[in-house]
Amino acid sequence: TNPHAAAPLVEDALRSLDPRTRATPRIVRDTLDAFLGAKQRLAWMLAPAAAIALLLSALGMYGVSAFVTGQRTEEVSVRTALGASPADVWRLLLTDGLRPVVAGLAAGLVAGLVVAPLLARPLMLSGISPHDPLSIAVAVATVLASALVAVILPARRTARADPAALLRRQ
Repeated sequence: TNPHAAAPLVEDALRSLDPRTRATPRIVRDTLDAFLGAKQRLAWMLAPAAAIALLLSALGMYGVSAFVTGQRTEEVSVRTALGASPADVWRLLLTDGLRPVVAGLAAGLVAGLVVAPLLARPLMLSGISPHDPLSIAVAVATVLASALVAVILPARRTARADPAALLRRQ
């Protein structure tokens, strides 16, 4: 039942039928393993680049979020002094911080669904549809999670600002 042991027998049987035959039987499993092995090596080589891209995008989102929420510290202090609850302040900062991320995800999702079939053939995705819902969901969830962290950290700092101290400085 070992295909590697049977390969020479198949080759001998073919030669006995026609001595001019130059057949070299290949094991389908070996061919498939070689093909998929190349794809796996490529995936492992691209994984660090993808991780760096995610880190850079999260740092960029954090930087923009920190700048924007820092600019709104006075506004948040005035809202808090006028009676806004901490939940209202959090909701305001989170929705304003995540709105561009959600818009970018929506645009990227549409663009990705349009471009994916064009890239599927050159990339020869093995066993994965260009519109695979699980892959898309994981990508969207990863970007949303990193954006949420990037928005929460500066929002927490801004929401903790003491409105009385800030208003006294004015």
